[in-house]
Formats: sequence, C-alpha cells, structure tokens
Amino acid sequence: MKSKKLIITGIIILIIILIIYSIINSPKIGVVGSAHEHANFMVFINGEEINFAFPQYMVKAREVHIENMNGVTIHTHATGITIGYFFNTLGFKFDDKCFITDKKEKFCNEEGKTLKFYVNGVENYEYEDYEIKNDDKYLISYGDISEDISEQFNVLNKTKIEE
Repeated sequence: MKSKKLIITGIIILIIILIIYSIINSPKIGVVGSAHEHANFMVFINGEEINFAFPQYMVKAREVHIENMNGVTIHTHATGITIGYFFNTLGFKFDDKCFITDKKEKFCNEEGKTLKFYVNGVENYEYEDYEIKNDDKYLISYGDISEDISEQFNVLNKTKIEE
C-alpha cells in the first residue's frame, strides 16, 4: 500500500515539474495587438530562393504572418514573436542544425554543407530564438560552406519592407 502511494506521489510530482518547466520555457508571446512591426526575410537553399508568395503561406496566424501575396515581409501583431515561431506557423522548422520545409525536405548541417542565419547582414547564432524586430532583414542560407552568398544579400537588400 505504501509503495502504491509513493508511486502516485512520484507521478504527481513529476507532472507538476513538467508543467512548471513548460511554463518557464514556453515562448513569451504577447496578445494580438501588442505589436505592429514588419521585417523582411529570404531563404536560399543551394543558391535557389524559396518562394513564399503562395496562398498556402498567407495569414496562417493572427499574431505573425505574411500577407497580400508578398512572400518577403513578415507582419507581427504580438510581442515576443521569434523567427522560429514564425516558420512553425507556416509548417516549417528552423534551428541551428536544420531548415525543414513544409514538405518535410531537410537541409541540415553536414560535411561540406552548412545552414547560416544573418540579421541585417551580420551572422547571428540565435537561429529560431531570434525575436523579430521592426525593419530587420533576415537571410537564411543553406549550401556549400565556401559558397559566395553576396548575391543573396543583394537580392534581400533590394526588397522593400511593406507596411
């Protein structure tokens, strides 16, 4: 009887710990309307741009989205939105190891290939945890380690951030 009570007590304690852990580590996203910011992004895989200007990517979440068939401007309507959260709303996954498309194509760091993330032209190591900021420009590039990505920066820098 005592061992059954100990097991039940242990399970309850474990559940409480898991709940507290998930609360502490969950994204701190504000309510819709707590922000109104815009940033541009582009993703290149092996030198080819992924085009997000398709209906299946438009306005997938109220708090962060792309809209009006513009596949480069992110609109945030809540505080605390990260680039990883944004991609999750589109069915993509982005972190320091891989970029995974909505079709489950994986582009992961491996010998000779690397995933890089740039914010306003500077390499950034926060990856999915980087909080979207007004007027930022994000470049995600996957390809050969020695690949010259200056043209990718040129294309991104020519984009206008839509209000």
